[in-house]
Amino acid sequence: MQAMQFLVGNAFTTPAFMIKPDILRRIQPSGIVLRIRTAQTTLITSLIDNSRLDRMAEQVTLDGVVAYSPLQFLTDLRAGIWSELRTPGSAVDIYRRNVQRAYLDQMDARLNGTPASSDETRSLVKGELRALDRQLQTAAAAPGLGEITRRHFVDARESIATTL
Repeated sequence: MQAMQFLVGNAFTTPAFMIKPDILRRIQPSGIVLRIRTAQTTLITSLIDNSRLDRMAEQVTLDGVVAYSPLQFLTDLRAGIWSELRTPGSAVDIYRRNVQRAYLDQMDARLNGTPASSDETRSLVKGELRALDRQLQTAAAAPGLGEITRRHFVDARESIATTL
């Protein structure tokens, strides 16, 4: 659980320390957005790997309530990646939109990709996507929400519907 808090606070936030326009323009005129998305996507892919989620489910069976369950893990991951949903009207910058899209892509891969996920993983992922969809529906209707963020939330809901 502490590891997830660390990742949410460090790996999935906008990496301001890497975004120094005066330096970046000297190195390469564009590409930082894609480089950050690629790094974050790689991490999300590793975190919600089929075999990892299956091992976590097995640990709950063996160790009971002391184990970090895949349900709690996925809930914590969703809450961290979609933290803006807790504060109605919060803007979501391009780096956060990208990590959120990467999350949706990887959840889609767990449901519809190859190799197929276990039934346990599929049910957990479906539940997470349904919970996220409800949160997005509420957030998209919040007064004062910027148009880019609203469109992102609507697009995310459409992605969820397609995935399910």
